[in-house]
Amino acid sequence: MDSLHVAHEKLISTVVNSHPNVYIFLGVSPLKCTVTNPLPFDARKAMLLEKFPAVNVLYIADKKDDYAWSKALDAQIADLIGPNQKALLYGGRDSFLDGYTGRYPTKELMMETFVSGSTIRKEISAAVVSSPDFRKGVIWATANQYVNAVPTVDAAIFSKDYSKILLARKDGETDYRFIGGFVNPGEDYFRACGREVKEETGLSVSDLKFVTSEVIQDWRYASEKHKITTILFVTNHAEGKPEAMDDIVELKWVDFQEVYTDDERGPEDSIRVMPVHTSLLRALRRYHKQITGAE
Repeated sequence: MDSLHVAHEKLISTVVNSHPNVYIFLGVSPLKCTVTNPLPFDARKAMLLEKFPAVNVLYIADKKDDYAWSKALDAQIADLIGPNQKALLYGGRDSFLDGYTGRYPTKELMMETFVSGSTIRKEISAAVVSSPDFRKGVIWATANQYVNAVPTVDAAIFSKDYSKILLARKDGETDYRFIGGFVNPGEDYFRACGREVKEETGLSVSDLKFVTSEVIQDWRYASEKHKITTILFVTNHAEGKPEAMDDIVELKWVDFQEVYTDDERGPEDSIRVMPVHTSLLRALRRYHKQITGAE
């Protein structure tokens, strides 16, 4: 949200009109600039003080469980009040009250207006505002994200005797690549690999074996701090008839011994893998030699 909604204003007004000293604790997530936690503490504090300049706005870090969080909140409250003062904690519906296990009394305020914060954020995220402040905000948010690895999976699908391998080609490319793609949030690598193979080839694979993990120098991330890290799996258990799907325009069974990297000498009509998959092919050769004894 970019401003307080009416439900929050009514709740805070009720408390402010009933007490001379009001403290508002804002939960601070360990993650920055996420969909559910887009605004930093300072921005949320400023948003509150615009409407309620007399309140005291403090932060409290999120914890992994309610007991630890309640204990931390009690410690902060104890530092604010005197030995003969009392504190009363207010909250609305679906607030911290259900999880609070501390020593201070609580009171739930009935909210007459119910507003979905996620719905508001979704509406805001759909609009591009033509203003310098908007552009500055976008730059700030992207600059303050944690730098992460971008997880992907690749599959080396062999024939039963490990003599042939199934390679894929995308539109506009002459070299071939391993079948694979990005891992979905909440998805383990094995499941992601099986899903990508199914989406791009129609095959159902099983008995996936880990081969290697490599950093991929993908052109889309060449100037980014985020980098792709892929896991290569191998299998010779594939059911179905391969069919080029999704963004794949060609699938081809080729002799594994006749697959070359882009910088190797070989026949002019040889099959070559994309330069970004060079390290994967070299690791796969070592693996293939171990399991087949091939030279």
